[in-house]
Amino acid sequence: MEQEKRLPIGSQDFGDLRKGGFFYVDKTAYIESLVKDSKYFFLSRPRRFGKSLMLTTLAAYFEGKKELFKGLYLEQAEEELARKQGREAWTQHTVFLVDFSTGNYSLPNELSAKLHLFLSAYEERFHITFDPERENSFAGRFERLIKTAYEQTGKQVVVLIDEYDRALLQTFYREDMMPIYQANLNTLASFFSVLKGCDAYLRFGMISGVTRFSRVSIFSSINNLVDISMQEDYATMYGISESELEANFMPELEALAVYHNSASVSELLTLLRRRYDGYLFTRKGERVYNPFSLLHVLRYKDLGNYWFTGSTGSYLSDFLRDAELDIPALDGNIEYGALELESYKAVTEDPIPILFQSGYLSIKEYIEEDGVYRLGFPNDEVRYAFLSLLVPRVFHVQGSVKSLTLKFKRAVAEGRVDDFMEQLKSLIAGCPYGKGVEASEDHYQTAVYLIFKLMGEWVRTEMHSARGRADCIVETHDTVYIFEFKLLSAGTPEDAIAQIKRQGYADQFRTEGKKLLLIGANFDEAARTLGEWRVEEA
Repeated sequence: MEQEKRLPIGSQDFGDLRKGGFFYVDKTAYIESLVKDSKYFFLSRPRRFGKSLMLTTLAAYFEGKKELFKGLYLEQAEEELARKQGREAWTQHTVFLVDFSTGNYSLPNELSAKLHLFLSAYEERFHITFDPERENSFAGRFERLIKTAYEQTGKQVVVLIDEYDRALLQTFYREDMMPIYQANLNTLASFFSVLKGCDAYLRFGMISGVTRFSRVSIFSSINNLVDISMQEDYATMYGISESELEANFMPELEALAVYHNSASVSELLTLLRRRYDGYLFTRKGERVYNPFSLLHVLRYKDLGNYWFTGSTGSYLSDFLRDAELDIPALDGNIEYGALELESYKAVTEDPIPILFQSGYLSIKEYIEEDGVYRLGFPNDEVRYAFLSLLVPRVFHVQGSVKSLTLKFKRAVAEGRVDDFMEQLKSLIAGCPYGKGVEASEDHYQTAVYLIFKLMGEWVRTEMHSARGRADCIVETHDTVYIFEFKLLSAGTPEDAIAQIKRQGYADQFRTEGKKLLLIGANFDEAARTLGEWRVEEA
């Protein structure tokens, strides 16, 4: 077995990665495609997908650092590409890399301080004197910087923008932050408008971020900006595909399989696929793993939740507080029009585009005849992270999500129906759904779905059978629970069980050899929780 590689956990700089002896999944063929394709690009991807690494790779390429590409695809491809384009290979250009990934942009002057710091460093390099008494326009300083660099070097300049939307995401859905949000938006729009006027001095430009909801207003002046976020040719430029995983990490996979007592690498891949794979950003193409999570698993051999640790996206927590969501439908049953998915507006009445752009939803399939995408959670890791975000909204509980569901999970696994139904009753009693509006089965069904999904067991809601659909199915290693819920005013638990039998909800499970438990229950609208329940073994 080969020696395990030095995996780049936390490294986002291409130069540091290559000089430090870290393993690199070769993505440099995409650079060849980019420089042949167009001049200015925009690409959005969720956080922790390698956006910063790609931008620093582009920076190294345009700075002519050939030594960093030794053994990679581009080492030889650049020679041929330069010959076809009639230029010298590994031409050195001035690269302006603007990184907005750090900073607290909810503070009034944070964005201005960041831009001043960036501009000052390069102004000093090109011996430009900045007069604060006369110059207060970041756009003017940026334009002069680009033109001066061109004049002093005789070569066009490259501009790379990392996490362009960070200053907006930290402020866009907080009412008290709206003045700062608008100021940040105006500052960025003015700053980026320089790129159009400086076209003759620019060789290449790439702008990246998480979202596209503000792209129109910020970049509207850049007429030739190509959005490749959903283009199939660039579907796997970020992330690690399964073919790349198997081609580059087989020793690590074999070691991981042994550590977790998997029967084979194939069995392990099935587990990894369910937990970390499933991201698809185009109509067709290969799905990818989140590289941040996957590299942590391969390095530490712990199948944990990594993507959601650290910065958890407070903007999304604020956004979801008022968003209108059909939560069970997020598990693969959202159908969304192709044009609508590319919407740039972030409004609570329509949260699907930003959930997709943020990586909480992925494309499951494109239904060509209808022109719609079917969306859902990409994998178990994201499902758990997203549903955990919703717990404070759905339940008035304190403590961790893990402790909330642990006792419940044990009761379900051990078949103690009355115990877990009592816990379910207690949890739903704290559910604010239905307050101020007429109570409905959907409100309570969402709460039931959320509890079971956080438990980690396999669960389906409104599952279709040959003659109807069950409200909820939960399957453990030895038992299948089939639930039917009714409002107290609409029927009794006995009526619910009778419906399960009449509609044949259990029929498809009879050949599995598992215990089948039919559970009928009703929701007490007045008490706003579970009322009574009955259990019958099929």
